[in-house]
Amino acid sequence: MSKLELVGMVILIGLISYNFKLSLSVKRLRNQIGKARLNELYQDKSQQLLDVIHEKRKWTILSQILIFASFVIALMGVKLVVLLYFLILYTVTTIYINRLTQHVFKSYTQH
Repeated sequence: MSKLELVGMVILIGLISYNFKLSLSVKRLRNQIGKARLNELYQDKSQQLLDVIHEKRKWTILSQILIFASFVIALMGVKLVVLLYFLILYTVTTIYINRLTQHVFKSYTQH
């Protein structure tokens, strides 16, 4: 394993750990809000919420493209560095999606 691959693995592991922690935080917020209030939140048609939903949808599509590209790269047997690059990009997009969700839930719980 080259130094570049090792650095990529360390970065990927760090990002995955942060994303896992963030996902647990979002799950706790979702449980704190409750199912009934969560449905009420999604029924709200405020412009800010619609903008966040639209942005989240775009980033979700990007993350799906990146994970699909990672699978194709892994099946083709391309260098590990290229696979790590796409996996890091995928992880960054999921972190951003989780941050958007966390922001919406936190702003809702403050009201």
